[in-house]
Amino acid sequence: MATICQLHADLRYYLCLEPVDMRKQFQGLQGIVNAEFGKAMGYLLRHYDELTAYLDIADMPVDNNDTERAIRSMVMGKQSYLFCRNDEACQRAAIMYSMLGACKVLGKDPEKWLTYTLKHIGSTKPEHLHRLLPEEWTE
Repeated sequence: MATICQLHADLRYYLCLEPVDMRKQFQGLQGIVNAEFGKAMGYLLRHYDELTAYLDIADMPVDNNDTERAIRSMVMGKQSYLFCRNDEACQRAAIMYSMLGACKVLGKDPEKWLTYTLKHIGSTKPEHLHRLLPEEWTE
């Protein structure tokens, strides 16, 4: 019976193999691994190309922690939508969270953007309203 450490070492070894070699090696482990490990290996073999596609792009991060951090406030805003009185209020809240989140992602000051937008929205022609969007607004 293999120990947990041996199984983890084996798994790291298998991740470095191509799928054909991985299948061959996995055949030898089938008697000593539990069903959950077998399911995980089966999933890995079925989706190998998708799971390893990021390795072909040198600048691709291994995780998406930066993106998760950047949109955290927008995601947390979803909890606030539970307390909106009606669909219109929820829609307005969602738009504001999206706009302020876009400012943060674009590296623009959300407070300055909102101040500018509220000051100029009334005098902006309808065909030029897109200029007030965070991605087109310049400080």
